[in-house]
Amino acid sequence: MNKAKVIVVGHGKFASSLQNSLELFVGKQKEENFIDFTKEMSEADLYEKISKQINDDEVVIFTDLVGGTPYKKAAEIAYKNKKVGVVSGCNLSSLLETTYKEYKNKEEFMQDLVDITKKTAQIFEKDDASEINENDDFSDGI
Repeated sequence: MNKAKVIVVGHGKFASSLQNSLELFVGKQKEENFIDFTKEMSEADLYEKISKQINDDEVVIFTDLVGGTPYKKAAEIAYKNKKVGVVSGCNLSSLLETTYKEYKNKEEFMQDLVDITKKTAQIFEKDDASEINENDDFSDGI
């Protein structure tokens, strides 16, 4: 099975910001897969926008916060449609790392998103930097 369709939904510019970041790494993304829940929208507007993106494929709705309106509307849709799953609180790293992977089903995909998020969320420890000297170059990044 190919990976399920991903719809990113969140408060403010959460979705479009993730879209822009993903495009830096993996190229153009489908606009309709990123839905910002703005202050001008009602809960019904958000529900309708998400629902329009659901088809017969498996879908994973990726939301910013557990318990927020985007999460609640996604959960409502998932409750009514067994092909829809919801994962919340994950990060850019998890989306990037799962981009080219194949999964047996949406449940395996969602679990991988959560597992990767747990692995990539970390605290910078100054003790780890004790070997750094003033001539080290910090300009290189991803």
